[in-house]
Amino acid sequence: MPKIGIVKNSTAAARLMASMMMPCGKRSTSLTYETTAPCWVEISHDGAYLWTVNTASTTISSYRILADGSLSLVTSTAFKSGTGIRPFDARLSADGSTLYVVDAAIAKVSAFAVSGGLLSELAQSPFALPGGATPFGIVAI
Repeated sequence: MPKIGIVKNSTAAARLMASMMMPCGKRSTSLTYETTAPCWVEISHDGAYLWTVNTASTTISSYRILADGSLSLVTSTAFKSGTGIRPFDARLSADGSTLYVVDAAIAKVSAFAVSGGLLSELAQSPFALPGGATPFGIVAI
């Protein structure tokens, strides 16, 4: 069963995401940039940008959402922690300035400063979770 992100601001983007998302671990070629396991999606609060967390390649792809609902690749950002951390769910902070991503394999949360569609991992990132935590999803409030 495909994993579908919750899309807040764009009906066109929602239709596009429903058609492009593959089960985690599969390769998607329906994007303008080939990604590996684009399992989790977040959209900027203004509906201008979309980020996919690429679990298998340990990257986040940044896309601009065009007027017709199609996506244009901005860039792809690697995690400082390297590969194998199993990044999963992502959520944007309430003010839209930070994207948080669960790193399931290392029980941490990575944080990225958001500037338009560009991401840069914060110096303190990733952040450790309490002992015994087994993260899978995330909520930013």
